[in-house]
Amino acid sequence: IIADSRPPVVLGLDIDLNSGKMTLQFDEPVNGTTFNLYSIQLLANASSTAITFAFSNATYLVNGPQSISVVFGLDDLNRIKASPVCKDTSSCWLTFGADLVADPEGLFVNPVVVTNPIAPTSFIDDTTPPQLTALGFAEFEVEA
Repeated sequence: IIADSRPPVVLGLDIDLNSGKMTLQFDEPVNGTTFNLYSIQLLANASSTAITFAFSNATYLVNGPQSISVVFGLDDLNRIKASPVCKDTSSCWLTFGADLVADPEGLFVNPVVVTNPIAPTSFIDDTTPPQLTALGFAEFEVEA
């Protein structure tokens, strides 16, 4: 038996702005309990950190041994849609620290740094039109 000495590698990145979800696929099983979604940063440019996005209210789901999805919270999703980040595939790049996730042996991924970010494997743009969710009226007194 030869012990695992190689950390997991991200093989794919799917981003869907309609469903508000980003899915990471790995080349080997990962331990979902070690996943740190706050290690992730999205960039608008592959060669600059001038415009970045970090999550504040997202959650994550372990889809299987080699797949984890980040589910954007409504605030995060609205912030992404209002920013220059992920307007299309040319403005959507992923970086993360070495603390993103480990495999079952405890080997953490190698970080993906700003100088070599990951582009989405698939990208679904925001095509959902805004909807009116509340309507309020204010009462005013008119002085005669």
